[in-house]
Amino acid sequence: MPGGELVEPMAYHGWWPLVGLLLVAVVGGWFWWVLRSTRPPADAPAPAAPAAAEGSAPRHRRGGGDPYAAARGVALDRIATIEGRHGAGELDERGVHLELQFVVREFAAARTGVRTASLTAGLAREDRRVRRLAGLLERYAKPSFAAHSRTSVRTSLAEARRVVTRW
Repeated sequence: MPGGELVEPMAYHGWWPLVGLLLVAVVGGWFWWVLRSTRPPADAPAPAAPAAAEGSAPRHRRGGGDPYAAARGVALDRIATIEGRHGAGELDERGVHLELQFVVREFAAARTGVRTASLTAGLAREDRRVRRLAGLLERYAKPSFAAHSRTSVRTSLAEARRVVTRW
């Protein structure tokens, strides 16, 4: 700059704010598309129960193969794992009941196709497909959220096993 002359800054062209808005709209549209394309539609049928692994012997009930044997086996294995973790002192009473709620909800979802992740005991009682789950959810609720409970971990584990094996 010669001799202390001040020069005004150059003005932006009028189309730059439009480019900014267009970029924001493109990014927003991309997020919408990703969320929309990765979620199943609300009225989509639930996925079928997982098939038994090859080479495993199918369990039989009433003369036919048990189509839920794989889901049943996974649930029973997880219940045994919860029992072992409790015995090792890794899970307290509250943790056991929270884990059991997750396992029986997951089994019920595989068994019935009903989304059970946020199902309450009252809603389970109203839906005939998951009515068996209502009693467990009620019994597991207090030990899951109370500071102290008189609910026995051993009884809760047995109830979870009974529901999974008989359903």
